[in-house]
Amino acid sequence: MNLREKSLKLHLSIGLSFIGASYIISSAHLGLNGNHIWRQADVYASILGFLEHKNFTNFDTFIFSIKNIYDIPIYQYIIAIFSSGLKVDPLVVARFFNALIWLSVIHSGYKILERHHSSLAGFIFIFLMTTSTLVLHYFSSPLPDNLSIGLSMLGMFLLTSYNKSNYSLAIVALLLSIATLIKSPIPFTFVIFYMSLILCGATALNTKNSKLLQTNINLKLLAILIIISVIAILAELLRGWLLGSTNIGFNQSPSWYFGSLNLRLSKDYWVRIITRLDNSGPLHFLPIYISVTLTALAFDKGKKNIIFTAASLAAFFSGWLVFANVYFIHDYYQLPIIIILYLSFSVSLSTLIIIIGEKINREINTNNTNSFTSVMLTMVVLISASYIVIYHNSISQRSRVNIYNSIEFALSNTDRVLVIDSDNSAPNQNPAIGGLLSTKLETISANDFENECDTYFNENKAFFSKKSSKCLDQNKASSSFYIKNKDGTFLKKSE
Repeated sequence: MNLREKSLKLHLSIGLSFIGASYIISSAHLGLNGNHIWRQADVYASILGFLEHKNFTNFDTFIFSIKNIYDIPIYQYIIAIFSSGLKVDPLVVARFFNALIWLSVIHSGYKILERHHSSLAGFIFIFLMTTSTLVLHYFSSPLPDNLSIGLSMLGMFLLTSYNKSNYSLAIVALLLSIATLIKSPIPFTFVIFYMSLILCGATALNTKNSKLLQTNINLKLLAILIIISVIAILAELLRGWLLGSTNIGFNQSPSWYFGSLNLRLSKDYWVRIITRLDNSGPLHFLPIYISVTLTALAFDKGKKNIIFTAASLAAFFSGWLVFANVYFIHDYYQLPIIIILYLSFSVSLSTLIIIIGEKINREINTNNTNSFTSVMLTMVVLISASYIVIYHNSISQRSRVNIYNSIEFALSNTDRVLVIDSDNSAPNQNPAIGGLLSTKLETISANDFENECDTYFNENKAFFSKKSSKCLDQNKASSSFYIKNKDGTFLKKSE
């Protein structure tokens, strides 16, 4: 590689870093935000339980007097330990911790592609990761899935390395085991991808004489997979034991994870697969993925595109078809399969760019058929990305100031808030509002509250209604805090 090519790659790296930083800054709002706030709230409550915040205890939720556990709380415990030791807000700690995790994911993906295809493919992978609405939203959310993805990706990076000593395989087993304890469907997808690479003939991925998989370690890898499978089952049993009773999940009914045949055959199921995939990346990812992949397969005579494409599609559909119900309900389960599709898409797009670059070089009668023109063509992607950075869609909130910040401050010395639900027939048990306020909540229907205004007002200290409340309005004179805007009404009584 000559000096000019090195300079271009340096500028390309700087450009991608700028794009990534712009997206991270725009999506990294402090606090719970965007899709599935209730899920973020459950994780946040678990963190506060370890910190004993406002009388929180282990497995408490923001719904007053209700305990629950959805994950083995490894991620939550780590965040709580750092938050307590550093004396920093746990959501701030979670944001920095997540940033380190996703940097390792991006680095692992880049190195896998650089090692088995080209550095250009690695740069494209970085671009996709730093412009994906799905990735960038959940990067900034306090979810244990982040840690499970990071460990799984690191494990796959080690598996695709050329040096598979007993020591490295032991590390892989440890990483994937911890990832399985945190969230078993996530490492499953990465393992399927790796095994599919092997079954698709991935031993031919290298340009030198090393092999992706040596025959004499097949039994060791099989042992690792068996260990991980056993741990996945034990993790569900352990979660039920920690709670003290069975809960929504594997140990209540396998259908919660795996779903039914009717779900897999339904129209809504397949429509959701398509819409989720289309909305997961910059612009419309699905038609771009299909067109680029098919074009690369048509023009490239090598095996790499076929191998990566087949392996990524096997992982994609294994995730959706095996864990049908949770994939259907929660979009954050799609994170690992999106990352894997980005790997194969990066291989296809970089192959096309290299083919076009070599053709241009031949047309202008130059012997430089390496990466100079390829990098120049990739710079066009950066120009397009600048447009995306400014006008992209986001599933995160964009407003820093909101009513919940003010209420959280007002509730700093209050351990419970009464939430008046606008659904008069059935008060909502969604913990999202509690997560936004960092305070446990009880809910009551608006009709019941208004009909028994004096009783409820005397029995409680703090109140929040998402709609206007006559009871709160008529008692605002006796309040120490009273806030009312389009988002709701909050009142805290004077001490």
